[in-house]
Amino acid sequence: MEFQSLAITFKFYLDYAHRSGFSVRKNRITRSRKDKSIIGQEFVCSKEGFCSKKSLEKNIQRDETREGAKC
Repeated sequence: MEFQSLAITFKFYLDYAHRSGFSVRKNRITRSRKDKSIIGQEFVCSKEGFCSKKSLEKNIQRDETREGAKC
């Protein structure tokens, strides 16, 4: 699919996820090699992946939100 802007795209996926019973987050941006403009954005289930080692080293107590799910 192709959208006019990233904001419209993210809104579309947020609405879809809400109707389907899950939430999404922004993950990775793909940029043009020529002029570094954004040509793609990856959206994933909010529980996809694992926490980085860097964030695990901090002593901040929070609930675990990423479970390594393959959504």
